[in-house]
Amino acid sequence: METTIQPDSYQFKNYRLDGWPLQCSSELVAINSPVELLERAIRSLDRPEDAIEIELILDAISRLPLAESSLALKPTKPSQQTPPSLSPEAVSLCQVLTARSEKLLKAKGWGVSKFLAGFYLLWQDRRRLWEYESLLHANDPLFRNIKARMYELLRRSFKGIDVPLLSAPTHEGGWIAPDKLIERLKVWKEAGLEISEFDFCIAMLRLPRHSFSDLLPPPAKPGPTPGLIPDSVLNAVQFISGMDVELRDQNGPIGRTALFAREPVDPSASFNFDPKETGSISGNVFIQHGRDRNEWLIITTPYLRENLFQVAIRTAAVAMSHLASHERIIKIPFRLLLQSGAPLERKAYVLVTIGLIMSDPECFSYAREAVIIAIEEGRLDPQRLGAETKAFLHSERSKQKRLTASLADIACVSEVHADAVRQILECSLQGDTENVPNDLSGVLGLLMELHAASNTTLTNEATLTYLRSINKTGKTGKCIKALLQRSL
Repeated sequence: METTIQPDSYQFKNYRLDGWPLQCSSELVAINSPVELLERAIRSLDRPEDAIEIELILDAISRLPLAESSLALKPTKPSQQTPPSLSPEAVSLCQVLTARSEKLLKAKGWGVSKFLAGFYLLWQDRRRLWEYESLLHANDPLFRNIKARMYELLRRSFKGIDVPLLSAPTHEGGWIAPDKLIERLKVWKEAGLEISEFDFCIAMLRLPRHSFSDLLPPPAKPGPTPGLIPDSVLNAVQFISGMDVELRDQNGPIGRTALFAREPVDPSASFNFDPKETGSISGNVFIQHGRDRNEWLIITTPYLRENLFQVAIRTAAVAMSHLASHERIIKIPFRLLLQSGAPLERKAYVLVTIGLIMSDPECFSYAREAVIIAIEEGRLDPQRLGAETKAFLHSERSKQKRLTASLADIACVSEVHADAVRQILECSLQGDTENVPNDLSGVLGLLMELHAASNTTLTNEATLTYLRSINKTGKTGKCIKALLQRSL
């Protein structure tokens, strides 16, 4: 007999939306004029946490001809031709960028702003290339690899080779559309360039996993990609795509990236492009960095959501009542929970549950909104979130009042949200009855209210079995008795 689903009932569809991430993310608009490039480069020095914006700036520097996008440089040799002058507005902006960059370099400490300032000075005056190591000092693995990409960019630009960055994101979140990457590879081939290893490595980490096969030529006939990818890189792409091939070079940057990018990624995994370098790129180094570097880490490896969630869980689990200033960096992984269409897996459910009982208003707000969005999109699995809420309710970290208030707030959004919360509560009241807290009246009371508001009865057999096995008095006992009577 076919079950009829009520219009206001919640039904879990899939852990992620079809088409995620590209169809769920806004497409980015490239920078195409020198004046716009310079204006945005100046602003970026005050907004180092806006990693997407900085990536668009780097791509524009790589694409736009040097004569149009930097200072009119004096030739270093008599045989060299002086580039045409820029417009007065662009020249003025170049002077502002130079002054701001030089001022930042004199400041103490290290940060993305200082890193960018050094790069902008090199870009505007190739004669400072001998200062490269001091201007682009990088003290962590992620930025050592970004630095290598920047150096390649500068070398091409100084030679008058203007091509797009292979790794520039095309969509919010740091993702790259495969068709855009193919277009870029064609431009590189037409320019007679070999693929930049560091640039392509970052591109691989930004390409949705299911899209790698789009880079492969069809087996029987010529496709859009024959000859675009050299054999060494083609082997890595085939490996990531899931083809039954042996990864030939596992020690070089391309091979190491392929090993790291192939599903499934262990949440505890770490990674470095260059085996000679110490340290690694992973969620495990997340908490050690400032906000600006972490923003870049997220868009460099956008599918490492579970890695970052795991690190945030370790900090959030012991900071539910108070978040110290140095721990506020975990708000970035909490914000990732808001991505529309994104997959909800084990670590995401744990982090959401912690967020719903945290005292920090920003983390709580992110977790609440994440649940609301996931319910609207049918991505939230009540069974999985219920299992995590039960684990907290049955532990010493139980914060029943906060959890009840959070779920009640979500239930007020719509009748569908109310039904989803009802399912979550019922799933949290199942299984073994060890370590049942003395007071469950808040959770049970909310469940009673939801059934009363929808004029339904408790029919979940697993929940009924759980409640019948609990022998409690007081408010908890009264609530259990009322729910059981309502089920008759």
